[in-house]
Amino acid sequence: MTEQHLPSYERDFSQVQQLRDIAARFERAARHCFNSKVQRLRDIVERFGWVRLYSIRRRRTAWIERFTKIQRDKREWINCAEIAEWCSEESGVMPNEVAREAAYKKILVDLFEEFFEENGRSQLMLLHPYTAKTRMTREWLTHLVQVYDDQTIINQLLAHCWMPRRFLERWLANHRMQPRPERFEPKCPTPPTTTPQSLSQARKAEPVIAEAVGHGASDADRERRFGPKPGTLRRYEAADRALYPELERIMAEKQKSVSAAAFELAEAGQVKSFGTAQSRAKRLTALYKRDRGGTGQARGEEVQITPARELT
Repeated sequence: MTEQHLPSYERDFSQVQQLRDIAARFERAARHCFNSKVQRLRDIVERFGWVRLYSIRRRRTAWIERFTKIQRDKREWINCAEIAEWCSEESGVMPNEVAREAAYKKILVDLFEEFFEENGRSQLMLLHPYTAKTRMTREWLTHLVQVYDDQTIINQLLAHCWMPRRFLERWLANHRMQPRPERFEPKCPTPPTTTPQSLSQARKAEPVIAEAVGHGASDADRERRFGPKPGTLRRYEAADRALYPELERIMAEKQKSVSAAAFELAEAGQVKSFGTAQSRAKRLTALYKRDRGGTGQARGEEVQITPARELT
């Protein structure tokens, strides 16, 4: 009886082994998928890192180009490569490479001797798109000498260094060279700075001349002005003179002055013009006073008024 059940047990154990193999395959596949995803994620992160580094270098390169263009005119900072080039051209017409190398070597020696330091800080500025350092210090140069040769340091780092113009003058005097040549002079000289005290003294020294106050246009411009002269064109004189009887009636009946009566007519719309009621009344009042000799009636005084038509 036991012998009959043995084959069934063997068959069951074989199925378990198959399930174990399948599970192991799934585990290897999952591990491989996870590793591939991790590797892909690492590649993406590295790629983004390179993109960020490229953008930083591009912005830094653009800033260095703008700085170089500005210093070609201002000459507040002088490039070491330009100094070496001037030293190579000083001895003759053709550039002398020996003089160029000697100029770079002098700058390196002075950098080791802390010649370019001021208040404990190096004044030799480094502008290179592939490094974030902005100062060429003695400690960093000591470390670079142990790793790279002099030619690499000169071409890759020292040629991108800038020194202030005052340090150039000191450097030329230290090595007994001629004073600062015209090549390093600013093309656009900065105006002299004026203090408030000197400005006040200059104002006191200058004589004060009162300028004539007048219109901006000259007499010739006024003569060439198109159109009639102001005040010569009187479009509404006939219409205003026709209002004299009504104006005198209001003055006699209501005991008003010329201006008050004219303003009443202007508010009633009888005075022709496109201006305000006050301006029309003023025009009518001025014309009436000019024609009638300036007589009018003010409040509180009696004036003999000759009516336009006599009452029978």
